[in-house]
Amino acid sequence: MSEMQINVGSGIVDLNKFLVESGRENGLCEPWAEEMMKATSKRELMRFYIRGIDFCLSNNYPNSQLLKFWGGDIINDFGVYVDQNINLTNSLFTVLHGNCIAKLAVNGYSVTQLFIKDNSFANITASENSYMSIDAFDNSKIEIETKDNANVLLNLYGNASVVNSGTGKLKIIHKNKLTY
Repeated sequence: MSEMQINVGSGIVDLNKFLVESGRENGLCEPWAEEMMKATSKRELMRFYIRGIDFCLSNNYPNSQLLKFWGGDIINDFGVYVDQNINLTNSLFTVLHGNCIAKLAVNGYSVTQLFIKDNSFANITASENSYMSIDAFDNSKIEIETKDNANVLLNLYGNASVVNSGTGKLKIIHKNKLTY
């Protein structure tokens, strides 16, 4: 079985065909579906996931378990984590799915993005002149401390929650809806 094939039910199918078909069920547009069908590796499919992160998060596509199943050994290379305990500093792009527990630090002049969903938890320290943008979904939880001139924008969706402290700038926007 090649990297681009998976066992589904009683047979082996092409991974990109499987993902495109399930994506169409979630509203994936035809131009995007056609491009995904041309993918020849899991890495190319992960690039589609990253480029289409808003669609993926809005539609829970692929869900955490499917992402973990097909992306397995390479998802961390793209800053995507499912059901993991992690400790990162100045990660440019991070997505936490499932039941992640993360300790994140942002400092210096770093500019970072965090997407957190499902039941994940993140303990964040933002300091110095860093900037961080966070979109939190579902039942995710965030504890954040801002210091110095750090600037954080936090968008809360669904039942996501935050506990904050510190002297840096933290702007919290309660979106009052489940997703984008």
